[in-house]
Amino acid sequence: MAEKLKTAIMGLSPVGVKLLEAADRTSLFELRAVADSDGEQAQKIAAIYDCQPHNDYRQLVIQPDLQVLLVAEPMHLCREHLRVAIKNNCNILKLLPPALDFEQAADMIRTAEKQKVKFDVASRIRVAPGFRKVKEYIRAQGREKFHLITAVCHLPAQQLEPNERWLADPQLAGGGVILQKCYELLERVVDIFDIPQQIYTLLTSHAPDRKQRLSTTEDTALITMKFSDTLLANVTASRVLGPPALMLRIHSKENYIKATPDSMTLFDNQGEILEQYNYIQQPDNSLETMLTEFAHSITNPPKPPTEPTYHPIIETMSLIESAYVSARTAMPEPTQRILKLVRP
Repeated sequence: MAEKLKTAIMGLSPVGVKLLEAADRTSLFELRAVADSDGEQAQKIAAIYDCQPHNDYRQLVIQPDLQVLLVAEPMHLCREHLRVAIKNNCNILKLLPPALDFEQAADMIRTAEKQKVKFDVASRIRVAPGFRKVKEYIRAQGREKFHLITAVCHLPAQQLEPNERWLADPQLAGGGVILQKCYELLERVVDIFDIPQQIYTLLTSHAPDRKQRLSTTEDTALITMKFSDTLLANVTASRVLGPPALMLRIHSKENYIKATPDSMTLFDNQGEILEQYNYIQQPDNSLETMLTEFAHSITNPPKPPTEPTYHPIIETMSLIESAYVSARTAMPEPTQRILKLVRP
């Protein structure tokens, strides 16, 4: 049996604890230390896993021989600590989003590549069987056969707790529904169809007056993307409108596909079902799958591509950055303008 990866976690919020529990169930990670700004919480979790507690992230990232750092803190609280960990040859798996903006994401990726370690996001949607089936089907049919993509990301948030109010601050959160909620869905669109040529975005906020709307993150976004002369995409994203939905609908001349994380259905253009795939996938199972794949990418890294390619985080964050530029200028934005700032 392969040796377990020496691991620590930064941030012990409820979602961070779930990530830690899933990592433990894979039996691929050896937990060496936990850290949280709440010292009592760190001690409580450390007692469960028989490891070292910290309430100072500076102490955590200089742990000797640390191979993996799980990160459940927002980037504005941990950016410099992550850079130290990467320079100490530690692989990083961070809860979404990966960074506050494209520049920050590119800096993390460049630093990690220089140290020959990984910097990635903990994306459950990336391993969702429904979306994986869509990619497999479209690659088999040929992307040129499809002409319209409709993506829906409605994930209403609860009232923000006092310790979550930074999510409404553009300086601390980086963005609203596009960055914080829609990242995974946009990553799937890019993974299947590549980077679009142009993007045009409209944003709204439910703040009561114009002054407040200028100083808070967006609640709803409409995004139109042009991939080619024959393929367009439209994305509707909201964190205030329900019911919750995360869906792709992809049209060709002969039929269309409807996909969710747990299903893929192929219809003819009269709405009759041609093929249907349903998967039973518990949220904790997808976390374990994602963590298992991350661990294997470290212990058994894939062969490097023969052609230079952009990191998936770079591609998705360049798309998101272009979307925000378009919203500010009220003009379509060519995505290559930002993407060409870094080399694949």
